[in-house]
Amino acid sequence: MNREMDKCIRCGSNFKIEKHHIVHRVNGGTDDIENKEPRCRHCHKYQHAKELLIDNISRYADRLRYGDFSRDYYIRKLKLEIDRLDILMKNNTVKLIKSRGYYSYWNDIATHFTNKSTDIVPVEDYTGLDIKGKELW
Repeated sequence: MNREMDKCIRCGSNFKIEKHHIVHRVNGGTDDIENKEPRCRHCHKYQHAKELLIDNISRYADRLRYGDFSRDYYIRKLKLEIDRLDILMKNNTVKLIKSRGYYSYWNDIATHFTNKSTDIVPVEDYTGLDIKGKELW
């Protein structure tokens, strides 16, 4: 596969291009060109943050599904990670990344977790959640 590696595949920018591993090396990915895609620095940060949040959501949903004893904690964590993903995606559209760069979800105080959170979502809303490896929105 011959890939053009001088332009971001997400936003089209050619500024500070980095090579993103589609399958990360830690997960058995290679350094072959077929396993890399060009991302500008901002889109690369966004991609990794999004992948991390999706992994966290999947992990918390699994813990709820299989009856972890800290149910309320994982319900709150799951809702928080979903909110973080929503904020991340809304604040990092291609248009926004082109105009001002990457915006971390952590910049929004609403994404900071406390154990005193009373915003608990019924577990039924998340027990069927199966997002691992799927593109959201």
